[in-house]
Amino acid sequence: MSTAAVTPDKPTPWGQALLAVQEGFAHLERQNATRDLQRRQQEAAKYEAADRDRALLDQLADRLMLEYREAGEPPYGRLTRSMGVSKSTVSRLLNGTGRTLPRWWQVEALLTACKVQDATIEEIKRMWIAIRNVQKPIFFDTEVISSD
Repeated sequence: MSTAAVTPDKPTPWGQALLAVQEGFAHLERQNATRDLQRRQQEAAKYEAADRDRALLDQLADRLMLEYREAGEPPYGRLTRSMGVSKSTVSRLLNGTGRTLPRWWQVEALLTACKVQDATIEEIKRMWIAIRNVQKPIFFDTEVISSD
C-alpha cells in the first residue's frame, strides 16, 4: 500500500466512514445531554413550585393561627360544631398540614367561628385569592369577553 495516496487533508473511504459514525455518535450524545438538561430543569422547576406553594400555604396557616390565638384558642369541639367540619379539618387549617389550599368556605367558617372582624376576613380573603391565583392562574382573552 502506498502512503502517497493518503494525506491528512483527504481521508480514505474507511476513514470517511469512521468520521461519519463518530459524528453520528457525537450528535446523539448532544441530543441526550440536551434532553437530560431539560429534564433536570423541569424537575428543578417542579420542586421550586412545590416549595413556593408550601411557603404560601404556611403563610396562610400562620395567619389563621394568629386569628385563632387572638380569639383565645377556642376548643376544637366548639369550632367543629360552629363550622360543620371535623376536628381534623380544623387542625389542617390551623397547622397548615394539608397538601392543598383549603376551600374558602372552610377558611371563612373558621374565621367566623373565631369572631374575626369583617375587615380582617376580607384581608385574609385577598390573601387566599392571591395564593389561589399563583397556584392556578386564570388566563382569558379580554377581547372575547368584552361586549361591543
